[in-house]
Amino acid sequence: YDLAEGLQPTSDAVDPATLVVQGGKFASAWSVPRWVKATVTFSQLQAPAASTSVDLFTGLPGLVVHAVKVKASTAFAGTGITEVNVDVGVTGAPDKYLSGYDVAQAVGDTEFDLESVLEGETHGSSGTAVRLRATAVGDTLDKLTAGSVDVWVLASVTE
Repeated sequence: YDLAEGLQPTSDAVDPATLVVQGGKFASAWSVPRWVKATVTFSQLQAPAASTSVDLFTGLPGLVVHAVKVKASTAFAGTGITEVNVDVGVTGAPDKYLSGYDVAQAVGDTEFDLESVLEGETHGSSGTAVRLRATAVGDTLDKLTAGSVDVWVLASVTE
C-alpha cells in the first residue's frame, strides 16, 4: 500500500469497482458513495405466501445506506393480485430504507420512489444483506405472471 501511494495514481490507472483515487492516493471504492443496482423479476418472488424476501446484495462491514430508488420496468401482475408493495431493508427491519411502494401500478417515466436515508449497519465480519420484501394484496405471490423492478441503493462503507 505504501508503495502504491508513492505511485501518485490517476483515476485512469485503477479499476473503479475496486479502488478510486482521492487526493492522489488509493482508497476503497466503497469509501465514496456509489449506486448499486439490482433487478428483481416476478419469478424470483413466486411463493405460496402473501410476502417473501430476496437479497439484493451483501454490503461490506460498516455499510452506510444514503438513498434508495425503486422503479418498475414491467408492472407486476397476476390472477387476483391488485397490489404488490415492495420494501427495502435488512433482516429484522425489512422496510428500514424504503416502505410500501406499489410495483403493480402502470409503468411510466415518473413512476418511481426515491427515499433519502442515512442508516449505518454492522461492522461485523460478514457484512449486511440488503433485501427486497414483496407483499401481494388480493392473492399469494405464486400467482404472479409478470413484473420486473429495478432497485438502486446509494451506499458507502466507513473505513
